[in-house]
Amino acid sequence: MRPSPAPAGPDEVAARLGLGPGHRRWLTTLAAVGQPPDPTPRDGPRETAAVLRRLGLSGQDAAEAAGFAPCPDKEPELWWLLERCRHLLARSLGEPGPAWQWPSLPAALGGHGRWFFVHVFLAAAPDVRSWSAARGIPGDVVDATLADLGEKVGLHRVMHGVGGLDKQDWFTLHFRGAVHRLGALQYERVVLARGTVPGVEGAALSLHIPAEGPLTPDACEESLRRARAFFPACFPHWPAQRVVCVSWLLDPQLARYLGPETNIMRFQRRFRLAAPGEGGYPGDGPIVEFVFRAASPVAVDQLPRRTTLQRAVADHLRAGGHWRMHPGWFPLN
Repeated sequence: MRPSPAPAGPDEVAARLGLGPGHRRWLTTLAAVGQPPDPTPRDGPRETAAVLRRLGLSGQDAAEAAGFAPCPDKEPELWWLLERCRHLLARSLGEPGPAWQWPSLPAALGGHGRWFFVHVFLAAAPDVRSWSAARGIPGDVVDATLADLGEKVGLHRVMHGVGGLDKQDWFTLHFRGAVHRLGALQYERVVLARGTVPGVEGAALSLHIPAEGPLTPDACEESLRRARAFFPACFPHWPAQRVVCVSWLLDPQLARYLGPETNIMRFQRRFRLAAPGEGGYPGDGPIVEFVFRAASPVAVDQLPRRTTLQRAVADHLRAGGHWRMHPGWFPLN
């Protein structure tokens, strides 16, 4: 079979892949950044699956993803996108947030579209590891951070019944060195505008909570102990003195349903919470996804009620209430 001709530019890529106006800004950015200066590595399916396992993918997900690796001869349009995405991430290594907006590819592309961004991040992983080593970031921290990719791929299969990734925006932070996992918690270097988290402005560490594992006080304290040593050592010019969080875990309404000694309420008491209605944004979708592994909107009468937290979330929604992504902060030291 003769190789497909390489696309002449973003317009031809869009036409061949069926990309619409929502992809225009992304394509323009990628066209401006161009190809990376060094070749993007390519492995066979078995080697690709092995490296994907290191990024946290299950055996099933790694094997399936490896079967949809873009080929520059067979899928030159996808390769055009992949190389430029990788180059953009590599050029931006070390930049703090926010996450970039990378639109999903059309459903008509099937597995090649669903798995595309997994292969972008696979291609970017060696760049992240080299940059991290140069900064003295331990390899186990890098591995733990990048393995979040596998967790989100697994979540896609649970929620949609097929393999793939639809949270590529979030991973534009991991693969440019803006997020690091230290034990039970993830930390994102951010620069906050006034009003984002009341009481905090400028450089801070934004806290993110992975889905797996109990949020115990001991696990949180151990993670914070590591963060107090990690950031001065690896990012000495980052003047963050406060930890911030915007999460449904900080919604004061949870106190109506959960006991004061539950892990969530003990976590919440670490923070100086914003006043009700001050900052934050609606949180029904995030809390339903996290607690039930379900996409929103969802029929609330069909939500399971197996745990205390599930009953709290479901009963509140059934009663006509809403949850909020609530802001709070505490001093790092």
